[in-house]
Amino acid sequence: GLTAESTQKKNKIHSAMFICVFHIFAFAHAAGWFIKTLVVRDPKIIIFESLAFELVEYSLRDVLNNFKECWWDHIIVDFFVCNMVGIVLGFYVIDKFKLERYRWSFRDAPLQSDAWYQFKYFCTHWDLSKL
Repeated sequence: GLTAESTQKKNKIHSAMFICVFHIFAFAHAAGWFIKTLVVRDPKIIIFESLAFELVEYSLRDVLNNFKECWWDHIIVDFFVCNMVGIVLGFYVIDKFKLERYRWSFRDAPLQSDAWYQFKYFCTHWDLSKL
């Protein structure tokens, strides 16, 4: 049968496994948002994306088992701790290495530039000699 000692031992093993898995997911969140920050480089967009992703994850908690977390885990642990650590570290690296920060807007979007029209022209004429 189960003794108090074996139950305590099982609880310690489960706690250690939870902490190990939590650390892996926390690192994955932070590392992912670090990389995304280096790509996007716009604080407003990256924070909006982070919050939107957590809201989507929360709304899908009944569909995907790995999204079954408490609401405070999505908002406090994921958004304010893990994601923000990655975002802050990303902007630290951007500033440290004097990389350009981007200001994305719909008026000045890259797809509205002259390069976009050149790409569209290329796609319609298929002149591969200009590559």
